[in-house]
Amino acid sequence: MLSSDQKLARKLRTERLRCGLSQAEALRRLSIVALSGRKRPPGHVAPAGGALEPLYGVKKGAFTRSYRFPTRGRGMASAQIGAVLRTVMRASPVGSQSDMTRVRCPAPNPHRWSTWQGTVENPLWPIAPHLGPAAQQEVELLEARRANDDTFWRLLNGMPYDSWTEKRLVIKLGLAGGELIRIAPARLGACAPVVDGRRGHDTRRRPQVAMVVSCQGVSAVFWFQGPVRGLTTTWKLDALVVAAVGDRRVTVNLEADGPDHDARRDWFRQEDLGLPTLRYTAATVNAPGFISRLFSDLRRLIERL
Repeated sequence: MLSSDQKLARKLRTERLRCGLSQAEALRRLSIVALSGRKRPPGHVAPAGGALEPLYGVKKGAFTRSYRFPTRGRGMASAQIGAVLRTVMRASPVGSQSDMTRVRCPAPNPHRWSTWQGTVENPLWPIAPHLGPAAQQEVELLEARRANDDTFWRLLNGMPYDSWTEKRLVIKLGLAGGELIRIAPARLGACAPVVDGRRGHDTRRRPQVAMVVSCQGVSAVFWFQGPVRGLTTTWKLDALVVAAVGDRRVTVNLEADGPDHDARRDWFRQEDLGLPTLRYTAATVNAPGFISRLFSDLRRLIERL
């Protein structure tokens, strides 16, 4: 027996094919950017469900009255963010990087992430007592800009953090125009074997929360606190980044220094993962102008490889 979602999906597909439209064309006409690749009907259609009816030439209420649109599904992105994603998707890897289609043989996992929730429980507050009035002003500015964006805050509040520096980095990216969406690393050509921290399963094709940003001609997508398997072990990266300039793309490990920075460990991780690393101290991340420096460094890295 079909569920309500399945019946709706079948009805939408039937009417779309009757009109001779592909999914991409239907989405384009609705000014919607498909992000997650999931097959469920997009939840963001619900507030404007009536837009589908004239598009497919059916009577008013054919979809919105007879079916209940799901409350979860694909996210909606602005045209600017859609352009950023297309730039990254179409770019080719540079240097020695190449897409990894499968995870290597399971390696011992020295970390216990099965119950790890991060050590910073509240994703935004109390940030000011730890980082000062400048951080408080940044948070308040971000809150003002995203006052009515429930999806943004839900995704932001669900992200794990294990330092205030990482939290500050996400806030700065948000102020630079970053959007939070769910998208699979493999969709954007991430050449790193992203895995499930509990079982070590390949999760590159699973939609995960990411920050999408365009700055200084560089298109970049950031996945925070994700386990990535290397040749000998599994590492938890502060951020896995896929950045593109023009038709050139690179996958980068971004680290924000904590008090336990170990240069030897950094070297071993870079060799084990085969990814270039950008590392910044907490003072650098917290300083004004950091986002400009970060994207300048990403551009230089892509041009150098």
